[in-house]
Amino acid sequence: METGFCGPGLMGAPMIRHLLRAGHSVHVWNRTRAKAEALRAEGAHVVDTPRELAARCDAVLLCAADAAAVEQIVFGPAGLLDGGPAAPRRMRWIVDHSSIAPAATRALARRVADFGEAGGGRTARRGSAYETGTPMPVASTVQQLLRQGAAMGLADADFSAFIDILQTPRGGSNG
Repeated sequence: METGFCGPGLMGAPMIRHLLRAGHSVHVWNRTRAKAEALRAEGAHVVDTPRELAARCDAVLLCAADAAAVEQIVFGPAGLLDGGPAAPRRMRWIVDHSSIAPAATRALARRVADFGEAGGGRTARRGSAYETGTPMPVASTVQQLLRQGAAMGLADADFSAFIDILQTPRGGSNG
């Protein structure tokens, strides 16, 4: 499976490195190309646009700064869904890891589903959007932890145990 990743920043770059070390083929895009290029030496394939990721990859993971950035990556010019429902794309999944409000992720996921329905259901049947973002207070804490770790020279450290402790239980079906 070919994997695409938008957003190799403070949280995204370690995720990409883990995927590369596990032997996955990862194609990377970022608004600031230098951040994507920094991963080329570790085996990442750098692309020019999110639309290129959609054409090359089965799954595209997002780790963007905010909901507006996610919207631009998915729906903007040269975005993942640019070119309309009939445009050729390999992408089957969009997985958003961005630290945005869960309601924003759900709204964007509905737009992706509506986009597929406009194209005769092709994207809706083949594509799915998954919410993996955390509630904002926890996400802010995780971002602070990662920034402090990076400042201490621990950019590649595994902070998953700390992140698990910080996770708040989500009740009900709405998260």
